[in-house]
Formats: sequence, structure tokens, C-alpha cells
Amino acid sequence: MPFCRTTAKEKSLAELDASVLREFVEKIYISDVYTPDENEPRVKVREIQIVYNFIGAFDFEEAREQSQAAKKIEKVGAA
Repeated sequence: MPFCRTTAKEKSLAELDASVLREFVEKIYISDVYTPDENEPRVKVREIQIVYNFIGAFDFEEAREQSQAAKKIEKVGAA
């Protein structure tokens, strides 16, 4: 398993440097800057998508929402 070998090799990681990033990150996409709200022209947004080796693109926002939903279900079940 390439992922297990890579993580085992980096187990005592003290610093995130270019060689470590190359091991775990396949691509990084950075969007053009845009203004999401025309009424707030000073607010600028640039989206970043990281495609990881072994798992592909990971949607952190979706994972956070799923985690929060699971915690709510656990609380309801424990009550």
C-alpha cells in the first residue's frame, strides 16, 4: 500500500517542506480572483482546490458538514 508506506516514512515529520508536499499532493488549483457580492466590491475571493495523492480532491466543507451532522445524531441518540 503506497499510502501506508508514505505515511510511515513521514511519521516523525517535524517540518512541512517541498519534498513532503510532493509525497502527498498531486495538484493544486487556484482560481482567478472574483467578487462574490457586487454590493461589497472590496471583498475578493480566490478558491483553492488541493488534489491529494491516494485520495484525490477532498471537499473539506462537505466533510465538516457531515461530521457536524453525525455529532447531532449522536447527541439525539444519547439523550
